[in-house]
Amino acid sequence: ELQKVANNVLLSTLAVPIIKPSSRVLSADATENKYRTQQFTNLLFISSAPTRASLINSLTAGDILTRVRPELRPLFDLVEEQFHPLSICKKLAPVLSEQIATNADDAKYGKLLCNVILTRLLQQLSQVYTSVQLDFIIRLAKFPEPYAMTASQIERFIMNGAWRGEFQLRIDHQSRSVVFDTDPFNSSQSSSNGAQLQASASDLMRSQLSSLAICLSNAQRVACPDYVASKQVEKAATVSAALQVIAEEHRVMVARKLVIDRRKEIIEDALARKERTEARERALRQQREQELERARIAEDQQRRETERAQKERDAIQRIEAKKLADSIKEKAGIDVS
Repeated sequence: ELQKVANNVLLSTLAVPIIKPSSRVLSADATENKYRTQQFTNLLFISSAPTRASLINSLTAGDILTRVRPELRPLFDLVEEQFHPLSICKKLAPVLSEQIATNADDAKYGKLLCNVILTRLLQQLSQVYTSVQLDFIIRLAKFPEPYAMTASQIERFIMNGAWRGEFQLRIDHQSRSVVFDTDPFNSSQSSSNGAQLQASASDLMRSQLSSLAICLSNAQRVACPDYVASKQVEKAATVSAALQVIAEEHRVMVARKLVIDRRKEIIEDALARKERTEARERALRQQREQELERARIAEDQQRRETERAQKERDAIQRIEAKKLADSIKEKAGIDVS
């Protein structure tokens, strides 16, 4: 059971798309996707949505990789740790055909894994080549059945990825080649944690800009000490003003909290008084009902006693009348009703 769970964790993590779309691409469903992601995040009781990098780190930090089937371990090594752009699909073909396609629980990840492998292939090719023939990529991206992709499907995948901002490339249909763009100000390609042969242009540009900023800051402190001192004074004044604002906001928040607590106490007292009044009224009403019930029972008992006594008197009268009639009949010979 632990091995089965570990296999699901590994495959579902590797099946997550590698690169997020570029910020330049605006999606019509962005708001809906954000709302749905927030709902899933709340269901999982986490503060922010998990990313592929965080899932990979959790995967390697624990003992999950030691519990997966040994046949699936090359999948993680080739996709995340090793750099083999010319043979990654060939080496993973046995795993896809023999281990994933034949397993009912793992087959649902096959198509997504092929998309991730193709993305990783293009990423690694972009680090080695400036441009490659489209037929060369199609020959490299050979997946076993039932995950085989045709040339048109591979070309459509590349074009859709470029349109969404996942790949920094363009397709020259006249020469049937793929040209990798090296935009030093776009960091979408450096967002993955896979194996890299060399730093990307955006990483180099970011490193150079950071070094330039540090050098300019050091030179400014030496060349313009007065200016730096005035900036430090301005910074100290800004920090002091910010601290005062924070203290004022804290005071306002404390006062507001006191007001809210006082209102809550007043509401609770009012509710308690209302409950006590209602309880008192219920007790009085119940007492009146009990008194009325006792009076009704006493009245019924008195009525029954009166009826019983009347019945006894009537019975005695009938007995006396019968005796008188019998006496008259014996003495006078007259029948009396």
